[in-house]
Amino acid sequence: HFKTGVLFSCYPVDVLSFIKQTNADYLHSHWHYLDAKWIKIAHDAGIGVNSYTVNTLEEFNIVKTLNIQGIFSDYPDCWSKR
Repeated sequence: HFKTGVLFSCYPVDVLSFIKQTNADYLHSHWHYLDAKWIKIAHDAGIGVNSYTVNTLEEFNIVKTLNIQGIFSDYPDCWSKR
């Protein structure tokens, strides 16, 4: 079984419905749309959350305060040591 994820670039209106429709293991959100409330809803449903595309220190500082599992970046070597 491969792990699957859904990539989206907007704020999910109903996270639980979105998860049920896709049977995904992860939600992959643009960093700008991350929200602690829906991250908790996803986690409570057993769904992981990752963020893309984190390329600046400002973006990194925002996402590191949230309870997510990982990030996508064009410069992953910049963030692996932080």
